[in-house]
Amino acid sequence: LTRIRAASLDLLEQLFRTAPDDVERRKVKQALLDATRFPQRGGAESALRLTVLENSAHVARFFTSVANTLSHELLQTLEQSFLWLYRHTRRPADAPAEDAPIAIARRAFIDAIFAFRNGINANREFVVYKTLVGFESVFLPEWEGDSMDLAAEEAYRNERISEFVADVNATNADDWLKILQRCASTRSNDLATFPPFDRFLEELARTKPEIVELYFAQLGDDLANFLPAMLHGMESTARWRSTKAQIDQWVSQRRYLSQILRHQRFTDKVNVGLVKQALALAVAEGQIVEGSA
Repeated sequence: LTRIRAASLDLLEQLFRTAPDDVERRKVKQALLDATRFPQRGGAESALRLTVLENSAHVARFFTSVANTLSHELLQTLEQSFLWLYRHTRRPADAPAEDAPIAIARRAFIDAIFAFRNGINANREFVVYKTLVGFESVFLPEWEGDSMDLAAEEAYRNERISEFVADVNATNADDWLKILQRCASTRSNDLATFPPFDRFLEELARTKPEIVELYFAQLGDDLANFLPAMLHGMESTARWRSTKAQIDQWVSQRRYLSQILRHQRFTDKVNVGLVKQALALAVAEGQIVEGSA
């Protein structure tokens, strides 16, 4: 059984490495993680328990070895899986002693989990990504204690968002633009995916409008979808006048009509003439206008 499981893991690792996209990688990832599971019914015998723990450490080390080749989305799901495994592998301080080989294998698996966690969280772009995008993110306090409730997670994210905004400056603005474009490229229909990203963009526009103004010429299709948050942040700044001129230019060019109308729907600075013009052009152009009614 030990040899069969080892051979199966080798094959799955090869399939994972050669998978053409994340859809296929996710399928193989789940099969690899199945090797970390103990039998559902009855207690596992010591020999099987030892094998599962050794296989589990092997799987964790494999994902650590390929982590720098994986998408941020896949890393998010893996970190969540390994957090769950860590919580279900560690033993209470007052737990009875177990056989030395089992204890050693358990410790090795936990160490491998920590190596994976530490490796991916040393990648600052990934840390920024998981803070700004997604609802499957795992944050440091969750490794040190229990799961965070929604209020605690939002407070944690907001603290990090303010730190990130403070870090953006004229010197690193181009690097930040690449990170933001990567965040915006995430494909998701879940409404819980992007609110932190919107908050970051709004706070960045409100506190550093001169940088966001530079971004307007470099948005790209994906980041342009989040233009309403940027415009909302710009409203209270001294650059709002020039931003309104930019909006007028976009409308005349028939660009970002849907985004401009979304911004107008929720702003206190409604421009009826702008709404009528943008809506008429959007209808004429056959553009999808979300939330403009």
